[in-house]
Amino acid sequence: MPTPFGSTGDYRRLAYAELEIFADYNSFNIHDETLDFDPSDDFTDLLIDNLIAAEAGGIGIGTAHRMTVPVIFEARTTEPTHDPEAWDHIAEASLHVDSGTLVIATFNITEKSPRIQLPPGDYRLRAYYTGFDTISPDGIDGLDRYYLIAWPAPPAPPAVLKRYPHPLPGG
Repeated sequence: MPTPFGSTGDYRRLAYAELEIFADYNSFNIHDETLDFDPSDDFTDLLIDNLIAAEAGGIGIGTAHRMTVPVIFEARTTEPTHDPEAWDHIAEASLHVDSGTLVIATFNITEKSPRIQLPPGDYRLRAYYTGFDTISPDGIDGLDRYYLIAWPAPPAPPAVLKRYPHPLPGG
């Protein structure tokens, strides 16, 4: 699955991975491998409402269906540009990396959970969501895709840049 962002612009890629992530409970998390990530009930409510939530250095990404979903993760040296019309939903949040290794998984992290090497520091992660109109009524099947792009940036509150205007099926 190629990245939807061209190679134009002045940036250097810090990390890149094409992944298949099991989105148990319509979500997955991204955080430093050494973080004992145990989010609050408020985190879960925000994740349901905004399809993104951040807490204690980790980020939750909400998904449109609760099976394995394709995810591209890319880290760059600068903020990406994009055409908002090309996406169903766009949201972003801050992430802190201590160890130099991110893990992307549900709450059940195993040795097989994807890990990405990324220089320690603070990052902004923007999540681009597409394919929401392909989700089956029961929320099991769909062709939704997720593009996650991170770049070095100071911490800031989560933000929804473009909100999907319809309820997601199967929720």
